Amino acid sequence: MTIEVFAYAAIVIITALLVRIPFLNFPIDEDMATYTYRARFAAKGLKWKQDMYSFYPIWRMRVLDAIYGSRPEIGIYRIRIFLTICHIFSSVGIFSTVFIFSGNVYSAFVSGVLFAVLGIAPAFSAESFNFEQVFLPLVIWGTLCFGLGSEWYWTSGLLFGIAAVAKCSVPVFSVFLTGLAIYWEGLESTIPFTTFAFLPLILSHLIEWRLGYLDEEGQKQFKLRLAATLRCSQLKRIYGSIVNDIATIAKQTLPLWLVGWPSLALNLDQPHGVLISVVVATALFMIVCQKGFSRYHYIPLVAFLAISTGMGIDRFWEINRMIGITVIVTLIISMIWVFKRMAPYLFKAKDVSVLSRYEKFEQLVYLPLFGKSLRRLIRRNKEEGQRLFVWGNFVQLYHETNLPASDKFVHYCIGPWDEPILADYFDTVIGGLLRHKPVYFIKTYPNFDMERLQAITGLNYQLIKIAYSRYPLYRLMNHDRQVINPLSFSPEEKLKLMAELTENAPLIPIVDKTDAQMGHFSQGIKECKRALRANPYDAEIVKYLAELYDQSGNSDKAMESIKALINLRPETNHLRLVLASMSLKQNKINEADRLIKEEKARFGQNAEINYHEGLLASAKGDNEYAASLFQKFLEKKPFRMDVWLKFAQVKEECGNVNNSKNVYLELWDRANETEDADWIRTQCALALARLDESIRSRSHSLQYFFQKDSGNEQLAYAYASALEKEGNSNQARSLFENFAQTFRRSHLLAAVWFRLARLTESEEKEGMLKKCLELNPLHSGAAKELQNLGERFAEA
Repeated sequence: MTIEVFAYAAIVIITALLVRIPFLNFPIDEDMATYTYRARFAAKGLKWKQDMYSFYPIWRMRVLDAIYGSRPEIGIYRIRIFLTICHIFSSVGIFSTVFIFSGNVYSAFVSGVLFAVLGIAPAFSAESFNFEQVFLPLVIWGTLCFGLGSEWYWTSGLLFGIAAVAKCSVPVFSVFLTGLAIYWEGLESTIPFTTFAFLPLILSHLIEWRLGYLDEEGQKQFKLRLAATLRCSQLKRIYGSIVNDIATIAKQTLPLWLVGWPSLALNLDQPHGVLISVVVATALFMIVCQKGFSRYHYIPLVAFLAISTGMGIDRFWEINRMIGITVIVTLIISMIWVFKRMAPYLFKAKDVSVLSRYEKFEQLVYLPLFGKSLRRLIRRNKEEGQRLFVWGNFVQLYHETNLPASDKFVHYCIGPWDEPILADYFDTVIGGLLRHKPVYFIKTYPNFDMERLQAITGLNYQLIKIAYSRYPLYRLMNHDRQVINPLSFSPEEKLKLMAELTENAPLIPIVDKTDAQMGHFSQGIKECKRALRANPYDAEIVKYLAELYDQSGNSDKAMESIKALINLRPETNHLRLVLASMSLKQNKINEADRLIKEEKARFGQNAEINYHEGLLASAKGDNEYAASLFQKFLEKKPFRMDVWLKFAQVKEECGNVNNSKNVYLELWDRANETEDADWIRTQCALALARLDESIRSRSHSLQYFFQKDSGNEQLAYAYASALEKEGNSNQARSLFENFAQTFRRSHLLAAVWFRLARLTESEEKEGMLKKCLELNPLHSGAAKELQNLGERFAEA
């Protein structure tokens, strides 16, 4: 080895170190928080298996606990130093592999530096903790040893065996390489490789057994953890797209894809090329087996594409110097293109404009702030000794509040609830809530039925607020002891209850629109503004803020908020369409037309554009064309009830009344499939009452539907309003007086007090108007009536 080789290796090391430094003090996400949870609360006496369900093998997690240390303020920092060391070893391993396989130090240098920089691409969540980063250096160095010949097989096997302890899917590499060794050297030569590959696994199993983690309870916990992991992989099929993931990763590691894949084909005539091809095929096989659930599963694939790229540079140069120059120029241009896009992640790593680009941005931006406010609340109420329960994956809230979890699983699980082992999840969640009765319950994911929880456990949690318009925060008010302990139920009954607790809601974090649904417009606007002070780039919050403004009668502010975000993030799709639909409500047809065309020019034709073009056509009076566009949209998204309503309306405008009626009646029956069931049914009832007005009064039709859905406050209000408009004031007043005692939604309750005020001329009128404004300070009608009342009093 010459000084030149060491110098290039040193540059690779320095590069790998420098690109990791911006992430040393990064906010933690749920992966990092989950793996460090036990270490974080070790000082409180929490133990593996007893207080947190195991990750097999637990002795490996105890090593991670030791790296974390005993001081939470530096624990995460130490974990990230450990990951930085792993990244350095991976980058140097790639440099060494290419140098030894090709003999070309320049090719090795290029591949080492490329991976050092691109291996921390944001798409990989490399700023977080994942075991891919831990086992990768072992796999790379194991591949290098395997390529050195059969005398190094035992070393290679040992490295792959240790890597398998880091993640249970890694033995797939040993299986594939055993097949290659048999092909190259014969069956006998594979004995050292396979022996040493499985020796660490056997030893790991013995350690686990000796420490007492392989008893019946430990095995149950591991099986539950595995079952939950397999179910979480379904989320990719429901919400994600593997094609989009691959496209994102390819864009952020473009040089390795442009040169790495052709290099694989080029080197197939070389033993080392065959070896790298087998390892790449194994990495792809692992991704398929893991269902491509997380983007960090692609890190090993990209690492071996880096090796292939380095070996390819050397071969291309050997074949033809001009081709070699072309390859190098391609690498330089593509690297400049990628680095320009990666630069903000390196040089402004913790800036909110950068954090907001991450897939887990809400965890990185809002949760540290939410955690601080919760910690202040807990300190003020002297509740430091309590437990906390977080429904969803946002485990970092336990870290932020310094409150341990009430359950032992400390993570999230989804259905289908069809395996007996999942009854243990019911035990840890419901059992933990009953045992510790945590004062605070936070729904970071929406799919948990709090009313059903109270029926099962007697725990009465009341909503305090929707923090940052994302996280419903509940407080325990009281506990009514149940006659039967739910933990005594059969596994089948527990699984049935888990299904009831978690069905009919999204399985991912979303903006929570309870404030809008309950008419708490002022509170919702306050929390949206709070969120936007922390992250003005949050498109979903801006859309929700606009919705709140629009529903509270302030459409100008709604449009201003959308325009502000478009100016801030012009690359964000769908915002112009939201603004276009608002413009159509104000009859600004030309403005809406311009916005829809601009959206199409930027992002191409899609279903949402079809829908908004249908709205535009309807506004212009071309209902036949509008119907065709809505139908095209519904072929792709048949679950969109609001679009079915529009479709029925334009069909009605076209004179196809029977078709419209059928759609409205079908929507009435299907309304429970959406969270806006009350609104959908109210709109259907109003439409059907209008269509049947020639044969019966609207109030009569609405009464029929109200009797079928008496708990629907919107429909009840519409029924009473119809009575008032038809001159049945006494009957309307009687209903409104009843609603004033029973309605829960603030905006509807405010509207009820306003209608009662309009129906009375007594001294109570002023009090009714004030109650309206107390419930909805944005009610312009009540404010105007109160002002007029004051002026009349002054004149008198």
